[in-house]
Amino acid sequence: MFLLNHTTCGPDARLFESTLQLQMQQLEKISRALILAPCAGIILNLHRAATARDGEKGGPAEEGNTLVAMLAGMEASCPLERVEYVQDFNWRGAFPDDASLRQLPGLSDFLLAFRAEVCV
Repeated sequence: MFLLNHTTCGPDARLFESTLQLQMQQLEKISRALILAPCAGIILNLHRAATARDGEKGGPAEEGNTLVAMLAGMEASCPLERVEYVQDFNWRGAFPDDASLRQLPGLSDFLLAFRAEVCV
């Protein structure tokens, strides 16, 4: 949650953005895409694992035992707009021709589940 709060949107992310703009020429290896990509991968992998586990059991996951439920319970520290930011990020522009981009629809699935959990 720390990573999403400080690199996506909101007051903490503004400091990150200004740092990137001020030092971009000296720190070419630092970018929002390179920082958020592992976070997006973790979200995708944990959500996929929970979904697969639920399918094996033949029913819904135990309450509070999935990434969606955990983040929804922490919605105050990880607001919906942070997760939306990760989904809407220009991944194709940041990583053209990367084979892992095929997994991006999983972010939409996760976000739908997250919205449903938060709006309950």
